[in-house]
Amino acid sequence: MLIFTIGLAPNITPDNQLPKPPNGYSWEKLDAISGYILKPDGWFFNAEKNANTYAYFITKEDFTKDPNGMFVTGFSLNVFTNMGKTNAVDYAISMANELKGQGGLVFIQDHEFSNFKGKMLRVKKNGKTIHYDILGNTKTNILYLAYFESSNSKWSENEEFGKVIMNNLGFNPNF
Repeated sequence: MLIFTIGLAPNITPDNQLPKPPNGYSWEKLDAISGYILKPDGWFFNAEKNANTYAYFITKEDFTKDPNGMFVTGFSLNVFTNMGKTNAVDYAISMANELKGQGGLVFIQDHEFSNFKGKMLRVKKNGKTIHYDILGNTKTNILYLAYFESSNSKWSENEEFGKVIMNNLGFNPNF
């Protein structure tokens, strides 16, 4: 089993100082959250905002053309910027435990990096494999829900994309 974790950049740098992307990938700038994400060539990028939540998608299929807005293979990042009095780290752990309790758990483990703390888990359910990394920023109380999903039948051919994307996210720890 291949396990991947979010690689969080401790310092976000200007575009011209980003590391060269791996072959077959390019950087997408996430202006609203001062971050960066890798997109495989030929895949689709979409950004949305709803109230105090930013959502970013890197998908193999162009889900914006799907009448139901669905995709089979891709990465989603939801950033919840207004947690109010709710502790983002506690919420991340609670969310991970709730997902764990829904069945199909492959593994779950603690995940901590810089100001980010939470859980990483993988589940197989309803014909899909989903790898989650759910983190709260201890400094800013912002919640990050990142996950890569693919059908079980295509997981082995798509897992490497998820690994590259999730291991190369750049989040500003002060955001």
